[in-house]
Amino acid sequence: MNDSENSPVKAPLLLVVYNNRSTLSLLENMVESSEYQIVSASNGSASVFLLNSQQPDLVIIDVMTPEFDSLHVLRTIRDCSTVPIVVLAAEGDIITSEEALSLGADDCIMKPFREREIMARIRAKLRRTNDSP
Repeated sequence: MNDSENSPVKAPLLLVVYNNRSTLSLLENMVESSEYQIVSASNGSASVFLLNSQQPDLVIIDVMTPEFDSLHVLRTIRDCSTVPIVVLAAEGDIITSEEALSLGADDCIMKPFREREIMARIRAKLRRTNDSP
C-alpha cells in the first residue's frame, strides 16, 4: 500500500458567510450531518481571511446579510479564487440572484430552502470541482 491509501480522506470544507445565527446553526447541522467540515464568517473581512487561510472547497454566501455588502464579498472572492460559490437569496429576489450570478456565483438558492435541495446542490458543485483536471 502507498501513503495515499493509508491517509484519511479529507472531508470537504465549506465556508458559510452568514449573519443570521439561527439559519447559520441550521446550515451547520445540515452540513455536519453530511460529514463536511464547516467554518463561518459573520462579516466580509473575516470571510476573505478564512478563504485565504482555510482554502475551503465551497463558499455559501447569504446575500441578505445586512452588516456588509455581500455582493462585494462575492466579487472579492471571485476576483481571487475559482472556489464554487452558492448564494442564498430571499424568495422572489430575482434581481439580487441575477446580479449574484453575473458577478460569479455558481448557483443561487432561494430561501426558505429545503435541506435535501441545498445538500444536493452542494454535492453537485463539489463533484464538478473534484472532477476537474
